[in-house]
Amino acid sequence: MNRSESLFLAVFMPGVALAFLIPPVVFVLTALFVDMSLAESLRAVAAQFGAERHPLLGAAILGTLPVVVLTLVGWLLARKLDKLRVRAIAQAGLVGIALVLVWVNVEFWPGYLPDRTFLGFPHGLEFIIGPVFFAPPAMLMAMLAAWFATRPPAE
Repeated sequence: MNRSESLFLAVFMPGVALAFLIPPVVFVLTALFVDMSLAESLRAVAAQFGAERHPLLGAAILGTLPVVVLTLVGWLLARKLDKLRVRAIAQAGLVGIALVLVWVNVEFWPGYLPDRTFLGFPHGLEFIIGPVFFAPPAMLMAMLAAWFATRPPAE
């Protein structure tokens, strides 16, 4: 397996899966926390995927943007570093992205549920600001920490 395939399978695919799983999982957990039944929660998730305002699909798609950036950065690193080290560094970046995506969803959905009414401007901007402005620095900080943690010992 070459370096690009390794990054695709170990970083990009799990990153896309996380971007598509985090919004509905946080939505359901929030719905359960605000005393919606499991059936109501699942119906609300299904409805929210196609909703006009704050669709879960839109939040998931925006969550893939930092994953694409991470994959590109990992690909550039793979040109100079060992494959296993690059994978560890990129997966650490994925943790940073996932934490921001969870944070964004936890910030928004409790105010939206159970009534599911539009809260007005600027609510919902979290889904843009988080992945575009907060996830890349979180990704880079996590990657930097992994960079130092995976350095070969000095001789």
